[in-house]
Amino acid sequence: MPLRTRITRADFRMPLRARITRADFPPPPELADRDPGAAPTEHIGGLRAELRWRDGQLHLGRTYQQNPLRVLVPISERPGTPTLLFLLNSTAGLLDGDGQWVDLDVGPGVRAFLTSQAAGRVHPCPLGHAAVRFDLRLAADSVLCLLPGPTIPFAGSRYHQRAEIHLEPGAHIVWGDILLPGRTQYARAPERFAFDRLVQELRVYREGRLVFLERFAWSGPWDEAEIRWHFGDAEAAASLFLSGPPAAVQLPELPDGEVAVQETAFGDTCVRLLGRDPERLIAAAARVALTAAARLAGDPEPWLLDSPHLVANHWFSPPPGP
Repeated sequence: MPLRTRITRADFRMPLRARITRADFPPPPELADRDPGAAPTEHIGGLRAELRWRDGQLHLGRTYQQNPLRVLVPISERPGTPTLLFLLNSTAGLLDGDGQWVDLDVGPGVRAFLTSQAAGRVHPCPLGHAAVRFDLRLAADSVLCLLPGPTIPFAGSRYHQRAEIHLEPGAHIVWGDILLPGRTQYARAPERFAFDRLVQELRVYREGRLVFLERFAWSGPWDEAEIRWHFGDAEAAASLFLSGPPAAVQLPELPDGEVAVQETAFGDTCVRLLGRDPERLIAAAARVALTAAARLAGDPEPWLLDSPHLVANHWFSPPPGP
């Protein structure tokens, strides 16, 4: 499809219950040299769901779930407050040949934070690669914050993540990617930026027009000089996109790292974070994202972070104080 062709909702008419297959995960050129279907352990699955806002609460409309991915029951404190949705992967992470697809139709007025129950561990891929795909369509006056969970690439991992987001007028998205260096505490042989290949793509459309395109294609493993060139002395990185002006961003305190904010040509915002302490960087990125989502929704307080009803044992919990 030509880059500037306008896209309409008619382009998304796929049967809700159509089975998800390997063909739904076309590889990028950097990962097309191997056949992911050759991996004997592949798990192909995902979620297609309608998110609907009714009487101040989030409801799951028509939903199709295919192992190993599931969505848990929506959690909210009370009617009118944003809803937390957890994606549950029933395997030990992303194995060689795995493919997971999250396809969401977000209705008018929805206020939701979607995340995974744990970090995304990408296992070694000697035969193919692992893939994750997000397709999101947001109707007018909806606000969705989506943090897939930190990516932890194991030594020899090959990974493709593709996200495509379509916004109707008045819809807002906050999207965040967090990258950790690997199994740095692995007792047998600590791993640090020892992946084979990582490709991440993000496309955002507003009223059918492409307004943001970002693509990272990293080849590893990295030696110490390459690590310093890419990350300096940092041990973790985060990249956030929010469909609104920089005024929606509350800069975090990150004394051991760096934070940069950039406005795009279409008036949206990118936030980059680098830090030496992964836990503190993760917490800072989550606070930026959930504060921005609240401001875009017109809410006075950050979503969920200060809730007394949410036990601090999730991956985006603030780290314990000194």
